[in-house]
Amino acid sequence: AGSSECSGFLTVKEPPHFVQEPKSQTVVIGSTLQFKSVVKGTLPLLVKWFKANRELKTSARCFIWNEETTHFVELMSAKGSDAGVYSCQLSNEAGSVTSTAEIFIKEPPSFVKKPPPSAALKRGEFARFECKITGTPEIRVTWYKNNTEIRTSEKYKTSFQNTVAVLEITDINVEDSGEYSCEAQNDAGANSCNFEVQVKEPPTFTKKLEHVDVVKAGDITLECEVTGTAPFDVMWYKDNKQMRHSKKCKMVFENSLATLSILKSDTTDVGEYTCTVKNDVGGCSCSSSVSLKEPP
Repeated sequence: AGSSECSGFLTVKEPPHFVQEPKSQTVVIGSTLQFKSVVKGTLPLLVKWFKANRELKTSARCFIWNEETTHFVELMSAKGSDAGVYSCQLSNEAGSVTSTAEIFIKEPPSFVKKPPPSAALKRGEFARFECKITGTPEIRVTWYKNNTEIRTSEKYKTSFQNTVAVLEITDINVEDSGEYSCEAQNDAGANSCNFEVQVKEPPTFTKKLEHVDVVKAGDITLECEVTGTAPFDVMWYKDNKQMRHSKKCKMVFENSLATLSILKSDTTDVGEYTCTVKNDVGGCSCSSSVSLKEPP
């Protein structure tokens, strides 16, 4: 009765799939991060990259390219905001598939609060120095004095809690003067801050002013001796009024000795004299009187 034939082409399209998926990774801030995926499927194959559902496009920091079946995305100078979930989406006429990976950013330590560059302290005081440090845990903190590590002891106590690093010094003395530093380290890097400590002794008198009787037209000399940490600010007063240098009145401070000289005294020079000495951590004063006596 006869026969008939028909023919046609059967095209089997392979849906996309990953031969190698992008991998999660941890990178240091400022470094370059790169995702790589090896894909397979019937062409044309569309590949897109996303971060938190926002498609990535080539820009000044972001580079997207492929080498045959291998696809890349690269981010330069990683920032804290680059952390998150990334995805690679493959699609063709036969279907689509997505793979995700996560970026963790490690930030090196950074000092957001530092001790003052220098501190003048009084001998015997309690001293506390504080730093606030940010960065990816775990952060290790070490304190140094003149480049020698400070160990916790009865005199020195150190702590690091809730981003705050503390150094405490009890009964501080002149030997505690020096250059101090706080160093913070983690897996992403290190940072440090430096400051100077000067332990000073307040001025005290080792020799105080003494009463002076002077014959009219004679010269007056008042002197006192001071110990403590220089420099000192020395001032003289007569009857609570500050004195000034003049031809008649000379004020000198040398070798811890404060001297007031008044030439050719008269009745106006009679009264109470006070010497006040100050430095950064304290002050002291002593007084005496001057009177005229009758010539012999």
